[in-house]
Amino acid sequence: MLTEPINVVNDRTATLLFVDDEANVLKALRRLFHNEPYVTYFAASGAEGLELLRLHPIDLIISDMRMPEMNGAEFLTEVVARYPETIRILLTGYADMQSTIDAVNKGRIYNYCNKPWNDEEIKLLVRNALEQKRLREQRDRLSKIVQQQNSELKELNEHLEEKVEQRTAQLKKAIQHLDLANNNLEKQYIDSIRAFSRIIEMRPGIKSGQSKYIAENALLLARHLGLSAEEKKVSTLNSMESPTSSLHGLRFLSN
Repeated sequence: MLTEPINVVNDRTATLLFVDDEANVLKALRRLFHNEPYVTYFAASGAEGLELLRLHPIDLIISDMRMPEMNGAEFLTEVVARYPETIRILLTGYADMQSTIDAVNKGRIYNYCNKPWNDEEIKLLVRNALEQKRLREQRDRLSKIVQQQNSELKELNEHLEEKVEQRTAQLKKAIQHLDLANNNLEKQYIDSIRAFSRIIEMRPGIKSGQSKYIAENALLLARHLGLSAEEKKVSTLNSMESPTSSLHGLRFLSN
């Protein structure tokens, strides 16, 4: 019964490359993985294996150690230099332990499998290796997503701070304009009251400077009553608006 394919990149079925100079070994491996959910390639030499790697994306390589011209350690050393993301597994005999150590150091192999191999063990070894590769690639993708989101968030915060500063500056400028306009209106209002007071003082029976006299007394009375600064200003302005009525009011309050 077939198991579900192990997908390692973008839901792509995992690809395996077997490299061995012995035809019967390749035939046994082809038969062993025939019903497994992988895409498989087979090479009779290291050079042929490198050519297949150039033509196809390979996830996992199982290479024999003893091969003419280019042995397994040399082949895997070349592979790790060109295709470091591949998983590398070495097939070796008990007499090849020193060569296996060299392959571990130079070819950075994931694991090794002794000849003759156990069918279930080698299939489990491949399955576990591919699962680790899938998890590593998933971790790398998630890490890139997190880095990208952090970068976007940092940029957003920088723009947000910039916008807040711009808006704050605009509000401060608007408040300054409002304060200036309010001061101008207040000055115009006071100037108008003074002008009207002078006109009123021109009427018969009203002494010159009476408005100023009433305003000063209104201010003194406001201080005596403990009025606030705004109330003092209103009281003074009201006395200037109608000097005759304000005079009667002051006399009434003083009695």
